[in-house]
Amino acid sequence: MLRTKIDEALSNSGIFARQDLRGQETCVFSAPDCDRGDGNAFRHLHDRQQGVEPAKVFSRNRHADNRKMGFGCPVDQWFRNELKELAHDTLLSETARDRGLFHPNYVRRLLDEHGSLAHDHHPRLWALLMLELWFRMWIDAPPDTIKTWRMPCPARKSAT
Repeated sequence: MLRTKIDEALSNSGIFARQDLRGQETCVFSAPDCDRGDGNAFRHLHDRQQGVEPAKVFSRNRHADNRKMGFGCPVDQWFRNELKELAHDTLLSETARDRGLFHPNYVRRLLDEHGSLAHDHHPRLWALLMLELWFRMWIDAPPDTIKTWRMPCPARKSAT
């Protein structure tokens, strides 16, 4: 599933990438002499490759600054484009002001600075927007419109 999403995201961006070929199955396939039946084919291949490949190839996930992070969402850009109007209308609305959870002048400054590229406030803006939308959905909504969600229970087997 993840490979499909990565392939799709990369191809849509016009980026070519190769698949990581360092998995357990690949190690066994590419270097059968490394498979000693103990489930450590990757470790054995690593030991064999010492001095052949750069050390950081095999140790990249052990360093905090090189951890895999996945794909981030461009929320900072959304607040300058697609979410700009929603964020302004929602966070600076009379409903949000009357709630009294945050200062409207501060929120306006965050929105203005973010929109003008002076500062990147998208984590704060995202949190404020989600909080306000949550309040509107669960607190402000009339009780008869709120639908509760229940975890589906698997059918119990009857004792026979």
